[in-house]
Amino acid sequence: MAGDVLARAVRLFQVPADERAIVEGSRAWSTADDIERFIAMRAEHHQAMTERQPPLKIWSVIPEGLLRQEVGGRAVAKAQVEHLIDRLRGDPNTTIQVLPLSAGAHTGMDGPFMLM
Repeated sequence: MAGDVLARAVRLFQVPADERAIVEGSRAWSTADDIERFIAMRAEHHQAMTERQPPLKIWSVIPEGLLRQEVGGRAVAKAQVEHLIDRLRGDPNTTIQVLPLSAGAHTGMDGPFMLM
Protein backbone atom coordinates (compact mmCIF):
# COMPACT_ATOMS: atom_id res chain seq x y z
CA MET A 1 0.00 0.00 0.00
CA ALA A 2 2.77 2.48 0.82
CA GLY A 3 4.20 2.08 -2.69
CA ASP A 4 0.81 2.72 -4.26
CA VAL A 5 0.20 5.76 -2.08
CA LEU A 6 3.63 7.17 -2.77
CA ALA A 7 3.25 6.45 -6.47
CA ARG A 8 0.41 8.98 -6.55
CA ALA A 9 2.90 11.71 -5.67
CA VAL A 10 4.70 11.34 -8.99
CA ARG A 11 1.73 11.06 -11.37
CA LEU A 12 2.66 14.34 -12.98
CA PHE A 13 5.99 12.77 -13.87
CA GLN A 14 4.76 9.53 -15.45
CA VAL A 15 5.42 8.52 -19.02
CA PRO A 16 2.26 7.24 -20.76
CA ALA A 17 3.40 3.59 -20.85
CA ASP A 18 4.10 3.60 -17.10
CA GLU A 19 0.77 5.24 -16.36
CA ARG A 20 -1.10 2.73 -18.52
CA ALA A 21 0.64 -0.24 -16.87
CA ILE A 22 -0.30 1.06 -13.41
CA VAL A 23 -3.92 1.74 -14.38
CA GLU A 24 -4.31 -1.66 -16.05
CA GLY A 25 -2.55 -3.42 -13.19
CA SER A 26 -4.85 -1.89 -10.58
CA ARG A 27 -7.76 -3.95 -11.88
CA ALA A 28 -10.11 -1.19 -10.71
CA TRP A 29 -11.61 -0.89 -14.20
CA SER A 30 -14.04 -3.37 -15.71
CA THR A 31 -13.73 -2.46 -19.39
CA ALA A 32 -11.13 -1.17 -21.83
CA ASP A 33 -13.34 1.89 -22.38
CA ASP A 34 -13.21 2.68 -18.66
CA ILE A 35 -9.41 2.51 -18.78
CA GLU A 36 -9.26 4.79 -21.83
CA ARG A 37 -11.61 7.36 -20.28
CA PHE A 38 -9.61 7.40 -17.04
CA ILE A 39 -6.29 7.79 -18.86
CA ALA A 40 -7.74 10.59 -21.03
CA MET A 41 -9.02 12.38 -17.93
CA ARG A 42 -5.61 12.12 -16.28
CA ALA A 43 -3.93 13.42 -19.44
CA GLU A 44 -6.18 16.50 -19.37
CA HIS A 45 -5.38 17.03 -15.70
CA HIS A 46 -1.65 16.61 -16.35
CA GLN A 47 -1.74 19.15 -19.19
CA ALA A 48 -3.64 21.69 -17.07
CA MET A 49 -1.17 21.31 -14.19
CA THR A 50 1.97 21.55 -16.32
CA GLU A 51 0.81 24.48 -18.45
CA ARG A 52 -0.57 26.71 -15.71
CA GLN A 53 0.83 30.17 -15.06
CA PRO A 54 2.60 30.83 -12.85
CA PRO A 55 4.13 27.35 -13.10
CA LEU A 56 3.73 24.94 -10.21
CA LYS A 57 6.72 24.47 -7.95
CA ILE A 58 6.82 20.76 -7.24
CA TRP A 59 9.00 19.15 -4.59
CA SER A 60 8.45 15.42 -4.41
CA VAL A 61 10.07 12.75 -2.24
CA ILE A 62 9.78 9.30 -3.78
CA PRO A 63 10.96 5.99 -2.37
CA GLU A 64 13.90 4.25 -3.99
CA GLY A 65 11.78 1.11 -4.39
CA LEU A 66 9.41 3.02 -6.67
CA LEU A 67 12.31 3.70 -9.04
CA ARG A 68 13.41 0.07 -8.97
CA GLN A 69 9.99 -1.51 -9.52
CA GLU A 70 9.57 -2.64 -13.14
CA VAL A 71 5.94 -1.70 -13.73
CA GLY A 72 5.22 -2.37 -17.40
CA GLY A 73 8.54 -4.16 -17.87
CA ARG A 74 12.19 -3.16 -17.91
CA ALA A 75 11.95 -0.87 -20.96
CA VAL A 76 9.04 1.10 -19.49
CA ALA A 77 10.79 1.41 -16.12
CA LYS A 78 13.95 2.66 -17.84
CA ALA A 79 11.95 5.20 -19.88
CA GLN A 80 10.27 6.39 -16.67
CA VAL A 81 13.57 7.00 -14.88
CA GLU A 82 15.01 8.75 -17.95
CA HIS A 83 11.92 10.95 -18.09
CA LEU A 84 12.39 11.96 -14.44
CA ILE A 85 16.02 12.87 -15.14
CA ASP A 86 15.04 14.93 -18.20
CA ARG A 87 12.30 16.68 -16.19
CA LEU A 88 14.79 17.63 -13.49
CA ARG A 89 17.28 18.95 -16.02
CA GLY A 90 14.70 21.00 -17.90
CA ASP A 91 12.41 22.36 -15.19
CA PRO A 92 13.82 24.59 -12.44
CA ASN A 93 10.44 24.40 -10.67
CA THR A 94 10.72 20.66 -10.05
CA THR A 95 12.70 19.01 -7.25
CA ILE A 96 12.71 15.25 -6.71
CA GLN A 97 14.39 13.62 -3.76
CA VAL A 98 14.81 9.87 -3.43
CA LEU A 99 14.17 8.28 -0.05
CA PRO A 100 16.69 5.42 0.23
CA LEU A 101 15.54 1.93 1.18
CA SER A 102 17.83 2.19 4.23
CA ALA A 103 15.68 5.03 5.65
CA GLY A 104 13.30 2.55 7.28
CA ALA A 105 10.11 3.96 8.79
CA HIS A 106 9.21 7.52 7.78
CA THR A 107 6.40 10.07 7.97
CA GLY A 108 4.96 9.29 4.53
CA MET A 109 4.22 5.66 5.34
CA ASP A 110 0.72 6.49 6.62
CA GLY A 111 -0.27 8.07 3.31
CA PRO A 112 0.43 11.05 1.11
CA PHE A 113 0.66 14.54 2.49
CA MET A 114 1.08 17.93 0.93
CA LEU A 115 2.60 21.13 2.23
CA MET A 116 1.21 24.29 0.70
